[in-house]
Amino acid sequence: MKRSCSSVARSRLPVLPFAQLIAAALLAIAVTPASAALAGSDFATDADGWLGYACPNPGNCLGVGSANLAVTWNADGGAPAGGGAAQAANGYIETVDPGGSTAARVEPDPNKYAGLYALGRSLSFDVLVRSNGGGGVYDLDAFAAAPLVAIEAPGAILVYAASDLPVIDGDWKHYDVPLANGPNWFLASLAGVASPSDGQFAATLAAMTRLTLISEWLKEGGEVDTGAIDNFQVVPLPGALVLLASAGALLGARRRTAG
Repeated sequence: MKRSCSSVARSRLPVLPFAQLIAAALLAIAVTPASAALAGSDFATDADGWLGYACPNPGNCLGVGSANLAVTWNADGGAPAGGGAAQAANGYIETVDPGGSTAARVEPDPNKYAGLYALGRSLSFDVLVRSNGGGGVYDLDAFAAAPLVAIEAPGAILVYAASDLPVIDGDWKHYDVPLANGPNWFLASLAGVASPSDGQFAATLAAMTRLTLISEWLKEGGEVDTGAIDNFQVVPLPGALVLLASAGALLGARRRTAG
């Protein structure tokens, strides 16, 4: 089918800006030094004020059916920086599967981290998944992903979905989660689940009431599995990665328009 000149022109217009965004981002990444953490929890001596919840997926910890959950601090077996084999004399926190229809999640100390979850920053942390002999498989959504980070706001939840999962009963796995719109972020609301626009992402993040991390990953086991967290940090997101996030959002918009 022939397309009009105007439709051809519209389809070609975004190509140059998209290519420029990618090129600028890759160049900036090559020359940008690592950013210093704004705040962090290495759990060297205690749980650092973190809170635990048993709540419905994908992280509705303010909703009906939620309850508080114990967070356990352990002095040995924590993660080296960037993940890897567990280390002696290295503290970390964990929660036990609460069972039932809820899932375990943990919240960084809301007083310590107040005001730090801003657009253009990033969350860095390590996770560990143990079945503890109870068996079980990953509890995933329809996209074969786990709700790694959930940002709750009135009437909506931003969810960062991870499909690159830790090895069950394996080593610590490292994650970096940008607080910038991108293909891994989804917006759950009464209207359903969809990819947020940049405006929706920014508005929901600005209105957030709670940020939680997944600390239960398995289902269909003996409900003795544990999820652990270590080396949590909030860091400024390099401008290069903000550019990449913008490029990804632009590509997604182009694909939706083409569809």
